[in-house]
Amino acid sequence: MQVSLQLRLLDAKGDVLAWNSVAGESKGDGCLWSMQAYFMSEGAGTGDAVELCVAWPEMGVATFVRLPQPLRVEQGHQVGVALTEPLMRFSTSNRAVPPVVVRSSVTVGVPAMSR
Repeated sequence: MQVSLQLRLLDAKGDVLAWNSVAGESKGDGCLWSMQAYFMSEGAGTGDAVELCVAWPEMGVATFVRLPQPLRVEQGHQVGVALTEPLMRFSTSNRAVPPVVVRSSVTVGVPAMSR
């Protein structure tokens, strides 16, 4: 599965210093990974980025990842961040998924090849 993710470099106040979209993919491990080795963008502002915001707009979710050290961003200059870790992790649970209650009858057909 491939998705479009938006990455934003944020300063300590939460202001966007740089942003770009990257393609993400699921590898069946409960994570979304970047299909690119680096996030590259032109600086939209000047400051020290301390956080990476990863947003999945189609699902309306985002996560924030603290950078290991501040990254200087200059307006109009290219900035890059290596994307070696999953961009999003989804937790799993040992609980069973509850059944769905249907208010009307449901007909389930037998696939033609299974007869």
